[in-house]
Amino acid sequence: MSIKRRDSKGRILHDNEFQRKDGRYEYRYSDGDGKLHSCYSWRLTEADQLPAGKHRCEPLRTLEKKLSEPARPTELTLNDYWEIYIGAKVGIKNSTKVHYCKTYDKHVRNSFGLRRLNEIRFSDVQAYYKALMLDKGLTPNRIATIHELVHPTLNLARRDGIISYNPSNGAMKEVSMAGAHKTKKRALTVEEQAEFLRFLETDRTSNRWRPLMICLLGTGCRIGEMLALTWDDVDLDNGVIHIRKNLSTVDGVHITTPKNQSSVRDIPMFDEVRQVLTEQPRRYSLVIDGYSGFVFQSEKGTLPLRNGIDVIISHIVKRHNKACPPGSVMLPKFSVHQLRHTFCTRICENETDLKLIQELMGHSSIKTTMDIYNESNPKRKKESFKRLQECGVIFGK
Repeated sequence: MSIKRRDSKGRILHDNEFQRKDGRYEYRYSDGDGKLHSCYSWRLTEADQLPAGKHRCEPLRTLEKKLSEPARPTELTLNDYWEIYIGAKVGIKNSTKVHYCKTYDKHVRNSFGLRRLNEIRFSDVQAYYKALMLDKGLTPNRIATIHELVHPTLNLARRDGIISYNPSNGAMKEVSMAGAHKTKKRALTVEEQAEFLRFLETDRTSNRWRPLMICLLGTGCRIGEMLALTWDDVDLDNGVIHIRKNLSTVDGVHITTPKNQSSVRDIPMFDEVRQVLTEQPRRYSLVIDGYSGFVFQSEKGTLPLRNGIDVIISHIVKRHNKACPPGSVMLPKFSVHQLRHTFCTRICENETDLKLIQELMGHSSIKTTMDIYNESNPKRKKESFKRLQECGVIFGK
């Protein structure tokens, strides 16, 4: 016969009920995400007195009853709760909120968003994500962005008691595993980088884009930060570029604050960057949200946009490879953002101060910097092991 567990008052505890050493009661349960959770209370039943000095709380068995109750019937759909969630969202830039809404409208609203909240199961969310990847051809990163909208919406519905658990918990696992096998966009090699710069200087058609490309490659700026640069951000005397703005193309062309607080930074200039900026003509005819004097304003009074820069790079690469003699360095297809990644990789190959690299790049998380640092030089591990071999630190000399 199994021994019944009792509390300090001699009362028999139900399955999954426990009393901790400090006197609190604990109930352990597993919800729809398959993970173990606990809830706590200083009282087991309604008749128990609250210990002196403790905050008011519902009895443990009242909490258990609520957890065991099925979700109440509702006509509310995921779309309904998305409006509640995004309407109450604070602390993000308006351009970010607009981007979220456009992503939701494009991928969720007219399909999965029509589902009733209390009818959505874990398998439904998982099947939806798989369909986005296999049928729609979305990348794991893109699906992760969608998940970041669906998951908190369902979490809000759970907290409001509309559903008993969040069915999207853990649904990204298989998608993430599939994404682990995708080829990452890599930085240019030293040879490719040198060849790209050489072609920009020698090819008459591509040469007009050389100042912008040198500044992107020589500062690691995001394209929006570079295009928003005005002459009052450029200190040629001290060789510093002040990153204070961002060019946004959400709902028109606007000047906004940078991506995050860490993105507000000062970047020292390489001599090559200072040289092209010194030679860059100063134009002030274009005005955006009260700002003028854009460093990369064209003669026609316009600014190139990110998508346009990607197209320009594609044309430069094709032009180079078509004219490239056999046996020469060929340029791979790459995007403007890969110039930022290339800058970071070169820094990581020659600098060990991760905090300094993080500040230069404007990364909000050191993890992003560390990820690039760890993959920056595939020779680093071999060189490290060679040094360890020579030192005999593992097996002796």
